[in-house]
Amino acid sequence: PGTPVQSTRLFGRLLLLALFAALPRPTAAQSAESGTLQLPGAALPYVVEGRGTPCLVYGSSVYYPRTFSPRFKSALRCVHLTERGFVPGATRRDGVPFGIDEAVHDIELARRQLGMERFVLVGHSIHGLVALAYAARYPQHVSHVVAIGSPPTIPLPADSANAYRARSLTPGRQAQHARNLRALDSLVAAHPRRQAIAMYVANAALYWADSTYDATPLWKGMVMNDTLTADLQGGSFTWDSARTPVSVPAFVAVGRHDYLVTPNLWSGARVPFRSVTVRVFERAGHTAQLEESSAFDEQLLAFLAGRG
Repeated sequence: PGTPVQSTRLFGRLLLLALFAALPRPTAAQSAESGTLQLPGAALPYVVEGRGTPCLVYGSSVYYPRTFSPRFKSALRCVHLTERGFVPGATRRDGVPFGIDEAVHDIELARRQLGMERFVLVGHSIHGLVALAYAARYPQHVSHVVAIGSPPTIPLPADSANAYRARSLTPGRQAQHARNLRALDSLVAAHPRRQAIAMYVANAALYWADSTYDATPLWKGMVMNDTLTADLQGGSFTWDSARTPVSVPAFVAVGRHDYLVTPNLWSGARVPFRSVTVRVFERAGHTAQLEESSAFDEQLLAFLAGRG
């Protein structure tokens, strides 16, 4: 394949892979700290962990708990809510393609069932954009909103992302990327019928500060609902420039070594929040909460306490 800078087709595939994490089919047995919410067209599993301030992490109840630190979980009692695109057998609600607005609607239906009145809302990658959209629509329920490795709009401004990669991808990283891709066939063989996961692991040099990072453990047991994930990835979402500014404080965490949702996308981004704190993590890629957990926790907790 061409280099990451040259291949827009590869970029599109990478976006699909990076924006989603899936989970296994829910079982009948549920502990006191987990459950399933019945929504139109989908049964959404959730897991509760941690203690402290109420928090909802939208995305996956399997993948995302693996990415947050014990310190994070000691300060926030998080409901990890699964997005319907990660539930095998889930369908579109009322036949409408599953986009940002539909995901926002799912969070609101889930919030009512969970009885959560006011909470910190967290999302990673495209789920961070969903979190921002929810906070803008239902500010009365969100004390703070956190978006990690998330774009301000979709589709991504390709020119800006390509320009960042052109000046920031070092020859050494590009060479490592080529070496990683040469292992793709063996990764596909190791993940039968889960080629998307193999592609994600092979593209470590674009997602992680450590270009050799093996993301396989994060994907253990994962599957994808192809129709709904394609809906969300292939949709579009922009902000209405005329809307009333939102008072919910927003925290945006981006990684210097994120070559997918590049950090320059937030330079001058216009979002409808009165207060937006953008933090660039120098030793992180797409997943700052895992890659640079100490600095991430320090800055996020300061933000939540009104010190950042």
